[in-house]
Amino acid sequence: MINRFADRFILALLALVILSGNALVAGIHGADMPLFLAGLLQDLLVVVVIAYYMVRFVRRPAKDLVATLQPGAQNDRVDLTVRLEEHTPGPCRELNRVVNLFTRTCDDSVAEIAASASRLIPISKELADSYGFQAQRAGMQRLYSQTVANSITKMQDSSAVVYQHVDATRHAIGETRSRVDSCQKVFQQTASSMDSLSGQIDQASGRVSELDARG
Repeated sequence: MINRFADRFILALLALVILSGNALVAGIHGADMPLFLAGLLQDLLVVVVIAYYMVRFVRRPAKDLVATLQPGAQNDRVDLTVRLEEHTPGPCRELNRVVNLFTRTCDDSVAEIAASASRLIPISKELADSYGFQAQRAGMQRLYSQTVANSITKMQDSSAVVYQHVDATRHAIGETRSRVDSCQKVFQQTASSMDSLSGQIDQASGRVSELDARG
């Protein structure tokens, strides 16, 4: 609204300047009214042409440019499919071309991102499922490994107990063997004593027999 009033004020001021300039020129040169009106009409035509040029090739492309780059009122998004006019002569043609290149690049990039995202979603889901399966397998592997480790520990403890019993049995057998050896020595000594006693008894019996024979 302010820009519109400013443009109208500038146009009115420009018309006033043209009118004053023509009146001043006509007064200086002493021209009559038809010549003054002709000059005024010529200047007004120039102003109209300039105003049309400004509106057609500057203001309208600028408004289209702003409308293109502004988000929409309904979805608050920028429509990247809109293209500006690139063949209209004027100072905004090159700017329109650059903006079209920008929006086209953004549109292609968004399309590629959307396509990549659509492909990545199932891959991410598969990876999540695979990760969950791998985590489950790893948990089961840890459980089985712990079970095996516990079994090995129990076997080692049992082996230690068996080794202790075997060692105790070995010591008992050694003590029993030493006792048997000691008993064998006692038995041998007893047998020797019995043999010696038997010989002495035989000698005594022989003497008794001799004494009986003499008597």
